[in-house]
Amino acid sequence: MLQRWIVLLAFAVPTCACADPAGYRWQALISTDHKADTGCPVSVDGRIEHGIDARVIALSDRTRINSVALEFCEAGQWQLREVQQVGLEHRLDLVGSGTDRVEWSIARNHFDRYAQLSLSISAERLDKPGLDRLGIDARFTALHLALGAPPRPVPLAGAFLLFACILIAGALSVRRSQTTTLIPALVLPLILLIGPGSSRVTADPVRTGHAAAHDQLNDSLGQDAGVDIARAEVSMDGGHIRFGIEVNNIQDNALSEGARVLFVGNSLTYYNELPLMLQAVAAQAGLPIEVHAVTIGGASLQDHFRDRTALAEIARGRYQLVIMQQGPSSLAESQEHLREWSLRFATEIRASGARPALYMVWPERARFAYFGAVHESYRNAAVAVEGMLIPAGQTWLEAWQIDPQLALYGPDEFHPSPLGSYAAALSMFCALFRQSPTGLPADLSLADGQLLQFAPGQARLLQQSAWQSHLLYGIGGR
Repeated sequence: MLQRWIVLLAFAVPTCACADPAGYRWQALISTDHKADTGCPVSVDGRIEHGIDARVIALSDRTRINSVALEFCEAGQWQLREVQQVGLEHRLDLVGSGTDRVEWSIARNHFDRYAQLSLSISAERLDKPGLDRLGIDARFTALHLALGAPPRPVPLAGAFLLFACILIAGALSVRRSQTTTLIPALVLPLILLIGPGSSRVTADPVRTGHAAAHDQLNDSLGQDAGVDIARAEVSMDGGHIRFGIEVNNIQDNALSEGARVLFVGNSLTYYNELPLMLQAVAAQAGLPIEVHAVTIGGASLQDHFRDRTALAEIARGRYQLVIMQQGPSSLAESQEHLREWSLRFATEIRASGARPALYMVWPERARFAYFGAVHESYRNAAVAVEGMLIPAGQTWLEAWQIDPQLALYGPDEFHPSPLGSYAAALSMFCALFRQSPTGLPADLSLADGQLLQFAPGQARLLQQSAWQSHLLYGIGGR
């Protein structure tokens, strides 16, 4: 009994030798008979789930699964069946979705008696509040995994009876000199004995099962994106039942919570209070940041460098990230200009302990064909300084592919509308925190008291477009 309590205590307290103490519990609650009046009750975020016959609990940090435990409910009490020390690393930034995948498995033979399992999946942050269920509105969406017919014992008593009958028939054949029937009469019993070889065989091949379901992103606002379930699946693979949970983001963020961010740019930055928009979007996701800006209308980075105000702020501001922006810079000489002055700024930025980032903007509508050149210009500058690329202009293009009528330009057809600045803020959020903003509220409360209300459908489209442009064009830098 003492040993069991020691094991359970180990599962209740996360252990991690890494710098980030984040700990996570991944839980699969299993019903084998779909009856609420059997099994044991389990509390999930204060709500009691009934009829749970078994549960699988995996513990991890931000990088790997550390251990897996399997328990069965017996006589109303949880009994430990198996504990594994795993060390299986998470799969980060899955191609196509950008989510992170947490995986583990248990032996199939623990469930040989059952033809189907019903599983409820949850993810929980252990060292601070944070929990998400696979499901909607705090209700589980059950995954139903068909295991196929379990192995059945072969009735050897019947085999021996048949063997005896065939032996008698063989003996009679010998007495009657019917030698042609002697060989099969003796070989068939031998096959019956040698063939099975044991008291258990698989009478019906086990069918490979698979069950999966998607979940809404950002349905647990203000909590760790590492427990924000995007998709979960369970499957049969040989002698194992395998679990896979995809989450919004379990990696360390590119920017720490509470970080200070400085913007250096012109009217494409200060229009519609873009820095405050970024701050508000981050706050919706429970990621507080502090924002400041040094902006001059129509200024290039060269203008800022010679003005020295931005350089002085960088030197004394204790910033973690400095986001630079000038005009579209699509012409060849403008591209070289952006690269040169980004390099000069990057030297000062890194000397202060911060990281450089390039905020890609867009051309005026009359020069719409130059979007590609703008992207190339800002990408080259980001690569030159080994910094972050925020592809806000590409977010506009991604959104227009779905809805060409989106009013992202303002009245002068160059500066952004509030919706266009919101798209840029979402693009920045994706780059800074490596997670999708899809599902965040469409209303923004800015620190200066403004309340911005966007159409929910347009907000969701821009959220999805920002994430896709980040996956396709974003650069994390260093």
